[in-house]
Amino acid sequence: MLPVALNGWRITGSTVAQTGFPLNLQDSHELSLVCSPSFAFYACPDRPDVVSAVKCLDPRASSTHQWFDPASFTDNAVGTLGNAPRGLLRGPGYWGTNFSIQKDTPITEGKTFQMRMEIYNLFNHANFANPDGDVASATFGQILSLRPFVNNGPSPEGSRLIQLAAKFIF
Repeated sequence: MLPVALNGWRITGSTVAQTGFPLNLQDSHELSLVCSPSFAFYACPDRPDVVSAVKCLDPRASSTHQWFDPASFTDNAVGTLGNAPRGLLRGPGYWGTNFSIQKDTPITEGKTFQMRMEIYNLFNHANFANPDGDVASATFGQILSLRPFVNNGPSPEGSRLIQLAAKFIF
């Protein structure tokens, strides 16, 4: 029979990895002349024109956090919708690891003391949101924030979070 200190341990974890979401490339200059007067999302189908091969960049390599080279795009020609196809680019992917270690210590029959440590975003990996997809914006192609739903845990900004908990079960 093992001592109480060696019994009742549980280790759990989960890792999630996924590709990025498609980018919504648009041109809010409304040069197609078919946009709705009450401009709303999807009310204006204008997309930029692709003028050269799209070059993907590393957002960590520069202070502007560019996901792709904005020089590959320009405003659509007047009276046209633009030639950038849907799904041309995908945003940054996502991965995150959560980890938990628990110790259940029986006190008496039917009564247990549980100590638990949970770590969300174990490796403290930044998961970026999609870059700005409006060619008319000064921040076109730049990543401006982190994904707001990182880890599906209690850390909305995505940084590592460590929780300690104790529970008496009866």
